[in-house]
Amino acid sequence: MIYPILLLHQGPILEFSLCISHLYSCCEIDRIILHLSRKATVEEFTLCVGIGNEHKLLSSFFRLHQLTVLKLHNCVFQPPAMFKGFSWLIRLDFENVGINADVLLCLISNCPLLMDFTLIGDEKHLKGCWNSDYVELVEDLPHIEFLRMSSYPIQVLPIGPRLY
Repeated sequence: MIYPILLLHQGPILEFSLCISHLYSCCEIDRIILHLSRKATVEEFTLCVGIGNEHKLLSSFFRLHQLTVLKLHNCVFQPPAMFKGFSWLIRLDFENVGINADVLLCLISNCPLLMDFTLIGDEKHLKGCWNSDYVELVEDLPHIEFLRMSSYPIQVLPIGPRLY
């Protein structure tokens, strides 16, 4: 029902939010994201897949370069190789998002304006070798004002002095 309404809309779409507690990952979500990426006006994007499998974001999602707010729940974040990050991003909320540690560090290092960052997940979602430390993470977040993390990334990120 949402996709046909989006097709009828003529003006810019600055904010899009799809959060339904019983929402399954489905191809209609991909069609919506493809449509939004063609308009290239979305500044705030929220997608909460409530149940079932994580929704794998297609490459068209990563063309939303003008995002200032990104909130994802129960998705897979695997950008294409040419992805350069979201240079306007101020807020990033990842809750149960499948992401590799290297991809996450690359993402936040390419978000120079990021002030608000949430990372909630466990070993199922936060994949790869999480051998970074807090110093590196905070160095990549020079403007951070709000930092929220679940216990899993805190448990696996080593704490200790960094040798230069």
